[in-house]
Amino acid sequence: MTEHPWTSAFAAYDDDSLASLANAGLLRRAHRDVEAGRVSLASADQTHGTLLVGESTVRVTSSGPPRAVCDCVATGTCQHILAASIWIRETAGPDAEPTSRTAIHELLDLSPLHLAKSAGTRATRLARAIAEAEEAATHPSHEQLAVETTTYSVAVTFPGASSPVRFFAGSGFDGMVSDYREQEKAERHLTAIRLIFAANGRTWEWPANSMAVAAHPEQLSSAESIAIADVRASIASLLRVGLAHLGESAADRLASDAVNCRVVGLHRLSRLVTTAAGLAEAVQSHSDEITEPQLARALSETAALCAALEFASHGAVNDSRFLEELRGASRRSFAEAPAVDLIPLDLRWFEAPSGARGAILTCLESDSGEFVTATAARAAGTDPTFRRDGPNLMWGSSAATLTSGAFTLRSPRLSPDGTLATSDLSSIDKASIGPLDRESLDRIAVRNWSTLAHQSLDGARLSFGEPRAKAMLLAPLRFGDLDVKEAAQQLSWQLIDADGFLVDTRIPLGAAASRRADVLIALVEAKMTFAYVLAHRRVTAGRATFEPSSVIVREQGDLRLIALDFARTTAPQTVRPSALRERFNRLSTRFSKRVADLETALAPEHPTVAARLCNSVLDVLDEVVTTGRPRLNERQMAVLHQLENMAHDLAISAVADSITALRIGNEIDHLALMRCYFLIDRALSTAANA
Repeated sequence: MTEHPWTSAFAAYDDDSLASLANAGLLRRAHRDVEAGRVSLASADQTHGTLLVGESTVRVTSSGPPRAVCDCVATGTCQHILAASIWIRETAGPDAEPTSRTAIHELLDLSPLHLAKSAGTRATRLARAIAEAEEAATHPSHEQLAVETTTYSVAVTFPGASSPVRFFAGSGFDGMVSDYREQEKAERHLTAIRLIFAANGRTWEWPANSMAVAAHPEQLSSAESIAIADVRASIASLLRVGLAHLGESAADRLASDAVNCRVVGLHRLSRLVTTAAGLAEAVQSHSDEITEPQLARALSETAALCAALEFASHGAVNDSRFLEELRGASRRSFAEAPAVDLIPLDLRWFEAPSGARGAILTCLESDSGEFVTATAARAAGTDPTFRRDGPNLMWGSSAATLTSGAFTLRSPRLSPDGTLATSDLSSIDKASIGPLDRESLDRIAVRNWSTLAHQSLDGARLSFGEPRAKAMLLAPLRFGDLDVKEAAQQLSWQLIDADGFLVDTRIPLGAAASRRADVLIALVEAKMTFAYVLAHRRVTAGRATFEPSSVIVREQGDLRLIALDFARTTAPQTVRPSALRERFNRLSTRFSKRVADLETALAPEHPTVAARLCNSVLDVLDEVVTTGRPRLNERQMAVLHQLENMAHDLAISAVADSITALRIGNEIDHLALMRCYFLIDRALSTAANA
């Protein structure tokens, strides 16, 4: 086949490249087709070839596998195209006619303006925003690229990425392949080429329309309005289907909307939509830890932010900065600060529904007595070296170093909201690491549980997204029993203050908190002497919960911090597990959906009349969003009518009006449904913080 020039385009497509075009399963079946001799050449000339794969016909050209066409019913790169590509690659072999120039030369001869046109305006704007953000970086990204070149291909791996972006000779921009999600590929591929240009000293030119549209401080642009309308349309589409019946495209549509929002500068909305996309993917895949009501609450937050953006744009708020706050920033701004002395109190590990993961360090600043936090995180599918037990969690230090004692942070970069940057510009002075200061801890420790009910989470200002948990250092006088609540699927630990009041801290029994619960059981059974418990107060479904994440124990007169998410326990194989651990292990193995159940002195078992009203409304709303039926049934209408009258009797007019708006009309108004969801959820949260 050396007389056919188009065969050289297939030489660079190894199995990894072909799998990126389809999937590993199709590739295995394609190999079996080749091995079984089901592939043959029907005809060929200097520009294209026709191959028979079983009963299907595949037409190929010098553009390679991405542009091959098959007459079967499948869309995209099918099994037959993969089999034809493997057969051509193996039949042509090393003697295939070489191209007149290598792939890297072809790539560097491409026109940036033509590439931007191929990528599209949205992807080009995103790629330009990435480039502008890199201009202030200490180490340019092109200096950290991993590049592999052959005669036929160029493989570019971004810093921290697990798989490359591949460019193939003769295939152009549209023939590039990678493992990134479909809505991200164009911007990633364009960024890869731009960095290759920079690494080779070539100039790059951006088209005039790639500059992000400057946002007006007091009104939304047309692009922002379109992005908001798209988000609303996606939410309505999901609700029409019913959250229990989502297809695979639901999460992709939301993820695409998130990218659009980021392009036009609606960063806060982009983050909310990204979270909703992760939850939608979990619901669609029937994850036990994510429920339809959780997704509905995320969608209602998103819809509420859309409304707030439009409300602020109409000049309804006498504050020119309010719209900018609702837009949000692409990233926090950090300013250089003098060295700070920090006392670590907590280190948590999280894995978000979107697939992102990270660690959150909470410290006490010795001089000010204020809490500061630092978050190190990675997006889904990036930086496989960033692990819970990795050596570089933040500031070039491991979890063991971060929790070993008080330390001095050199060259800290602090944001106005009390957040520390975790970049390598800051560093821990290893010589400064010392014992935890008991006097400093006593100044902030809570010893009387009656004050906990008055602790506010975020203040009165309207906020969107996951409610921020309030970190509290508790100093109990005594400790009650550690027990497994099987009905609630939680590990319960009672902390008792000097007046004999108790707060029942809970750890949910699920994959996300399995180590936390396991370590706490081991510490209690080892009869450790606990001095302080760092717990996070959070409001969920209108009730306040306290979840312990770190403990400070006394050991030979000194204090030691133990982060439950990072500590390890190794019980001897010969020791029979305790009854508590056996119950915990049994329940963990059959873990399903978490049940909300709280029986603390601060969240009474018998809620108020208003709380019962709101929870009854939520029960109906949960049914509606789950099923996707276009109208309320008779029972739902009757229940909502009764609850509407009750809300009027209790003088909760906002709740009553939201129910009225939902009941009006022959079909469900999805905007009214989300408004009612949001209002009821906020009412419950406000009541819990009262």
